[in-house]
Formats: sequence, C-alpha cells, structure tokens
Amino acid sequence: MVQVTVRVRPKNGYTYPNKIKTVTLDSADRLEDLLQKHASATSATSSHAALYLNGRELPLNSSVASHNLDDGVILEACKSPLLSATISAVLRDLEYVQKKTKEEERTKNLLKDVLQVPVYLVNENDDNSDSDNSSKNGDFWNLSSWTNEKLKQRIICLATIKKILQRDDRYAVHDIPLCTDCKSLYENLQPVWERHKNHNRHLFKPSTKKNGNPSTIWI
Repeated sequence: MVQVTVRVRPKNGYTYPNKIKTVTLDSADRLEDLLQKHASATSATSSHAALYLNGRELPLNSSVASHNLDDGVILEACKSPLLSATISAVLRDLEYVQKKTKEEERTKNLLKDVLQVPVYLVNENDDNSDSDNSSKNGDFWNLSSWTNEKLKQRIICLATIKKILQRDDRYAVHDIPLCTDCKSLYENLQPVWERHKNHNRHLFKPSTKKNGNPSTIWI
C-alpha cells in the first residue's frame, strides 16, 4: 500500500507556524478519519471543519488516493491561507502597538520598526518623520491616527475578517471564494457585510472618502 506524508495546518497555524502537524497516511485512509484523529490539527471543534488544497475544499468522505497527494503537500484548514496568515501577522503587530506603547510614543520612527508598510510610506517625509502633519498619503503617520480607540476598531475589523475567512462562529455559513489579495478579499466581503451590517466595514477600503487614499488596514 502506497503511503504519503502530508502536513496539516490548523486554524491557529496561521498565527503560530509551529502548529503545523506532519502525518503519514496510507492511500486508503479517508480524509474524515484524518479530521477526527487529528482534531487539533484541523480545528474540528470550530464552527466549520474542513480540509482545503489549493483553495478547494476536499470531500471528507474520500480517500487519500483519490486526490493523488504529493509528499509534503499542506492541507489547509482555511480556503485562503495566505490572507489568513497575513491578517494574523497584522493583528499581532497592532496588538503590540496597543499594549506595549503609549499614544504619545506612536511616532513614525517607532511605528515603522513595528509595522510592515510599503517602502514609499517609510521613505516619505523623512526630514520631518516625527511631526504630526498630514502628508500626500493622508494621515497615516499622524499620532491622531494611532489612538487606542482607533487601534481597537482596526483590531476588531481584522479579527472579524479573519473569522469570515476561517468560517468561524456566525460566519461559518459564508463560503466566500478564494481570496489572493486585498482587492479580491474586499469584493468577496461585500455580501457578508451586507448581511451582518458590520459597523467597521469602512476600515478596510481601497479608497476613503476623506482623501481617496486606501484605509490604514488596507495599507
């Protein structure tokens, strides 16, 4: 009987990479058994438990052989693993800023060492990097943009998007298409926002009414 060794990334694996499990399977093994035997690796206790390969949900009542899995392939617990991992990383950064710094300390020099932002923003107005002035890219570096309340709102917004991607809690019913970037994520979120009337949806936009620039979360 042919064996294959796969890796299974649980939902918390998008926050903690060391949570990925390596499992050796026989070709006749069924995916539903994999889900049961490795519940912690596939988040079977969450609202929606499934295995995905390249953005496609695999039927749990099928065998390993029916999918012709290659050694080392990663079975995901989320349809859009890249964005789920990206959002997890941004959440960690924002939570660090919120918990470890004071509002008056959140200058450009501090934030650029914590947050991963586009190079054009890092290099902008370097001669006046600690000032509380608007720039051609809006108010990104302004101290007023990094208050505890605004950080809280962004964290809530991102945590909600992550729940939608991972189909957790009340968002388990939403099977949105594979998202590979901010644009596809924004488009696929619109039906979900309409149904749940989320008050923080405006925090994730490609352009804002204030100045036409992308929102801070988008950046």
